[in-house]
Amino acid sequence: MGQTVDGRADLYALGVLLYELTTGRVPFTGDDPLTIVSQHVHAPVVPPRVLRPDLPRRLEAIIIRLLAKDPAQRFASATETRAALLASLTDGDGDTPSGETHVAVAILEALSRGRLIGRATELNEARELWQRAREGRGHAVLLSGEPGAGKTRLARELTIQAAVDGALVLTGGCYEYEATTPYLPFVEAFRRWTREEKDDDKLRELLGDAAPQIAKLGPELVTRLGPFPERDQLAPHEERLLFFDAVAKVFANIAQRQSLMFYADDLHWADHGTLWLLGHLLRQLRTERVLIVGSYRETELDRTHPLAKALVDWNRERLITRIVLRRFDQNETGDQLGALLGEQVSGEFALAVHRETEGNPFFVEEVLKALIERGSVRRESGRWRRCGVDELVIPQSVKEAIGHRLNRVSSDTNEVLRVCAILGKVFTFEELSSAAEQNEDALLDALDEASGAQLISAGSGDSFSFTHDKIREVLYEELNPIRRRRLHRHVAEGLERRCATAPCAVEKLAHHYIQAGDHERGLKYAKQAAAEAERVFAFDEAIAAYSRALNCAEAMGSVAEQLAQEEAIGKVYMMHGETVLAGEHFERALQYAEDPATRVRLQCQAAASLVTTGDPRGIEYVRQALEVLDPETSPLETANALSTEARFHHLAGRHAKARELLLGAADLVAETAESESISTFAAPIIAQIYAYLAGVHQHLGLFEDADVWARHAIAFGVKHNVLFAQASGNEFLGEDAVHRGDYEGSLKFGEREIEIAEKLHSRERRVWVHLYQSSAHFHLGETERAIQEIQRGIELAESIGEKRALSLLNTNLAIAQAKLGQFDKALEIATANVERATAIGLLYTHFEALRALADVHFKRALSGMYEGALDQAADVCRQAEDLIAPSESRVSRLWLGPLYIEVLLAQNKRDEAREKLTEYQSLVAECQTPRFTTEATRLSTLVNN
Repeated sequence: MGQTVDGRADLYALGVLLYELTTGRVPFTGDDPLTIVSQHVHAPVVPPRVLRPDLPRRLEAIIIRLLAKDPAQRFASATETRAALLASLTDGDGDTPSGETHVAVAILEALSRGRLIGRATELNEARELWQRAREGRGHAVLLSGEPGAGKTRLARELTIQAAVDGALVLTGGCYEYEATTPYLPFVEAFRRWTREEKDDDKLRELLGDAAPQIAKLGPELVTRLGPFPERDQLAPHEERLLFFDAVAKVFANIAQRQSLMFYADDLHWADHGTLWLLGHLLRQLRTERVLIVGSYRETELDRTHPLAKALVDWNRERLITRIVLRRFDQNETGDQLGALLGEQVSGEFALAVHRETEGNPFFVEEVLKALIERGSVRRESGRWRRCGVDELVIPQSVKEAIGHRLNRVSSDTNEVLRVCAILGKVFTFEELSSAAEQNEDALLDALDEASGAQLISAGSGDSFSFTHDKIREVLYEELNPIRRRRLHRHVAEGLERRCATAPCAVEKLAHHYIQAGDHERGLKYAKQAAAEAERVFAFDEAIAAYSRALNCAEAMGSVAEQLAQEEAIGKVYMMHGETVLAGEHFERALQYAEDPATRVRLQCQAAASLVTTGDPRGIEYVRQALEVLDPETSPLETANALSTEARFHHLAGRHAKARELLLGAADLVAETAESESISTFAAPIIAQIYAYLAGVHQHLGLFEDADVWARHAIAFGVKHNVLFAQASGNEFLGEDAVHRGDYEGSLKFGEREIEIAEKLHSRERRVWVHLYQSSAHFHLGETERAIQEIQRGIELAESIGEKRALSLLNTNLAIAQAKLGQFDKALEIATANVERATAIGLLYTHFEALRALADVHFKRALSGMYEGALDQAADVCRQAEDLIAPSESRVSRLWLGPLYIEVLLAQNKRDEAREKLTEYQSLVAECQTPRFTTEATRLSTLVNN
């Protein structure tokens, strides 16, 4: 299904006709057309000679070939088919006496597999959700249950429904016992789709400008649609979100044409990146014609499992519907046995099997197969016969049942299957031949025997897979440690040889070498796997890979590599926004460092990771670095260290000291900034220094001076095409305009920054624009418009995890809601925001949250509806004043002063208000702001009247 239809479809139809003519029945039966279609697509056909033992073997082989699932395995033409049929009619070798079954027909092939039993309710519920999704109500269905409950089988029925409905079906899975490729279900889905979609124009249309991002999952897209234009890189957390957006956009594009179903198997083994991406898709595709289907084992989850946490979040947001697959009762177990055998079974047989299996569908099938291979259930004269129930020896566990079946195949085949178990759930013949010691003929014989025993099944091309995960698990877990390590080494060396001629998955090489105990090569490939994970912004997987590399380095006793991996882990945590954890790893790296230059680098990185928490160790680290750094020989490094130290002072409210350090840093980078070209190392350092200088002057109330440095940032950004510098410069100009009372000017600066943010694809830049534009609209009297800006900003801030901006936006939102008279809502927002701001631990954010709460209480008091609100406003004003008392933050005092004075006047504390006014007038005189000069005059009138 979903493939190009050609004459081979007619040959398949001929195979169906010949099957019915020779056996008296069609190959597949069912209660509804879709059940039959599902079997045609997936289920193996019962060989005709099982039903008609006297059928010539040559004719049976022709019919089976005509019914092959893969069109490539059928006859190439009708002419070739005709020749084969004619030859079968004259070949006496195919005749076998009636009642005898030739050994070529494996007895397990007589089982009729593929019917879905006992899941009608669950399937109907899933189909209903699919129909809703087709109407534009995007959703997710998660199928849960124990191993062997039939989750994958039910999902297959659902994907058949989608394909029949004309949808595009994309599938991928997660695997155990092997290294995790970041976003593996999406990697498999996109690579399979791009292989099958031969039309480059159609691919280009569906991918659109998301193609460069999707190419991170399927590099072959670069060959087909590239090369793609270069663009400025964003902060890592924004790059990951841009990548997630690209996947969502492609899904939406597909859905608009034909609807889409995406199935991810075994999510209990999913990497963190896959779960993050799934959550993003669920939230972005609610109004698209998309259904996401996933399956997972409940038994694999505990409360610390990442999927368990994701399920809580997704369920709370009503993004998913969970369908639990329970075990079968006795009657359903009998139905399953009857479907497999193609005839009704007795109640006592069903009871005996159910008693041991407790109705687990996979266990039921494995028990039946074990009984058949033992001869307890056998085929005689075209029907199934069994020994008495009291004589049945039924395996008492899945592992035992699988073990019995493995014992029935040769030791050579078991040996090959163990190598397959090491390779993975899905493997290719090329991978197997590279890793195994046997020659190709021996391998093919083993694969044939294993396929006949229904332990593995052939896929497309030269791929194979275990018929169930539990079979692989049994094979893997029964290996003794020495044997396991030896097989991992064989697999690793085989994969490594293939890497010389074809791309290889380095995470697999790292995994196999580490499991083999080869720490040197494990280290090599683990580092490469970490770099690959970083490339696709899979930060958790990068950290895991670097951690494996660190373990290898420790086993080798390599101090240099331990230092390198600790530093690498710290850098990835910084990308992930986990600054505390980053600092821990930088500090560990410092323990190994003896070279002065290395120590300086690590000290600066440790300081940068500690700056947002205000940890005093950060200042100590940067001062140690500055003792070693030479401004003459290392001006950029020294300037960077100075700006980091300045950031500590700035966030602690010591703005004068911060300005002093930043001006020194600006002097050090001046020559580089004026040069004709700029390095990628220098550009962000210089842009950051100019932005910090604008910010520190802003907090000192020197808004005109702040504008000077904001324009420096813009000029530098224009000269060297550094978009971030241009954006941050416009941001400070827009904020300063609000502080000066030039609200229309602020909106114009916002428009400019939005244009730059669009070029950068930066949500973070847009968040800050929404913040100061909402202030401008509010002071222009456009409160509703202000709230719209705030809500857009909050949505973006939440999507990228920008906690500081989120708190400041909620500050504005609480004040705006109070302005509209929504006092209860405003109080709820302001109170929650104080808690969040306190947790962030930054002075200005905490102050602004308190200011908003005081403003809300004051407006509640003025309404006359809330007793005690005025005292609450005064109390919070005092808290805010006490908070900033030790600091040099004039901008905070400029905004708090008018509110506090009016609260005091409302309390009839005119003398105290007059005292505050005198302090405020002195403050305004030291600042550069017409807005607050006017405000001081207004307050003077209020106090003195």
